[in-house]
Amino acid sequence: MQTLNITKVQARLAIYHYDYANNYKLKNRDISYLENESKSQSRTTKFASNIIKEDNNYYYVLEIEGDTYRYAIDTETMTVSQVCTINNETVFIPSLKVFLGDLTDEEQKQALENMYLGDIEKYASKRTGIQIKFKKKIQDNNGTWNLKLYTDNLIEHAGICKAMLKEIIVDTWGSISYYIDKETGEQRLSYINLHFSYEHIDGGTNGHEFGRVRFNEKTSNFEGYNYDTERYEVI
Repeated sequence: MQTLNITKVQARLAIYHYDYANNYKLKNRDISYLENESKSQSRTTKFASNIIKEDNNYYYVLEIEGDTYRYAIDTETMTVSQVCTINNETVFIPSLKVFLGDLTDEEQKQALENMYLGDIEKYASKRTGIQIKFKKKIQDNNGTWNLKLYTDNLIEHAGICKAMLKEIIVDTWGSISYYIDKETGEQRLSYINLHFSYEHIDGGTNGHEFGRVRFNEKTSNFEGYNYDTERYEVI
């Protein structure tokens, strides 16, 4: 694949608007729609999202944060071309997906299932003062795979709080999953918030965060948050 002089944010926007144009913008439209849109918008000097006509050809053009995205429209199929021009660079939509290098849904699931927990357990053990061993729970949440970490009941380590607690576990607040960083366009593993979850003997529940872990893609290491220095450090 050719070397691209675009960012991953630009690549994601190009793919998104390619899909949007074909699945929504142009779906069930005809040539009269293109003609009307191009005439009504031709009077504007700056466009945000326009259909324009040049030399009897139609183009779907967007201006986003100073960048111009341009797609040729096939009037027979009423779809935009897989070839997109971002400013002065011509790119191919399937190549952009390779360029992004995202894990597929199945690859995300496997990565979460096989995630090494040793460093996270080491950090949690240091923060709590007891040996922490996590269990995993993988689930599909509306098309996104999520990982939940949790321990068995640790009530024997509750000290004087045994008198008021029925159960206390260490778990992850929220779920661990992959997301897209809006600033860089990179696919990243979410931050891991470690949490006490406890149930009172009268049935009330509560919790408290005691640690945070992140995965550093550059070093391929987990890093734990140091509450004294207010910085993430290699575990």
